[in-house]
Amino acid sequence: MAEFLIKREDGHFLRTTAETLDALATAEMVKEEGWGILRLKHVPTGAIAVIDDEMPGVKVWFEGAPIHDGLQRAIIGGLVERLQRASGQELFTVAIG
Repeated sequence: MAEFLIKREDGHFLRTTAETLDALATAEMVKEEGWGILRLKHVPTGAIAVIDDEMPGVKVWFEGAPIHDGLQRAIIGGLVERLQRASGQELFTVAIG
């Protein structure tokens, strides 16, 4: 499965807080216990999106149940949208794996 880096448009380090990370959970993406700064379980498939610090932003990858590339990108798109809204930072995504 792919890995993604979410980082700021302006080149500065992405700032995350507990509040901005809390904004990433939804009814379809629920918090899951485990390592990383946040783990979200995609309820329909059982796949886990692991979110962890990776300079200059956050790295996201998937564990568990395999999901197709289109769904991975849709999940990442939703995470970026919610993170931008919660943090007020302009972000973009780079596929790194």
